Amino acid sequence: MDSIEREKAILKELELWENELQNDSRTDFQRTYSRWLNRKLEDIPVRLKQVFYEKVDTSLFNLHSVIQNSFIQQDAKNKSSYLREL
Repeated sequence: MDSIEREKAILKELELWENELQNDSRTDFQRTYSRWLNRKLEDIPVRLKQVFYEKVDTSLFNLHSVIQNSFIQQDAKNKSSYLREL
């Protein structure tokens, strides 16, 4: 009975893999670039990766803050012009 269950699990895994391949619309170049990038990222030492990701995280946080602040400023400007029209 164990071999039948194992075969079912393998069959299910193969079906998932087939579906993944069918749904992958990337070009050969995109797949190759993705694999290359993943390999290069794995080659980076853990400590350096941690510092890099911390800097990326901080940069994205600051970018989000700037965007959010610009929307607040724009909204305040629109409200003040609306109030002047009244």
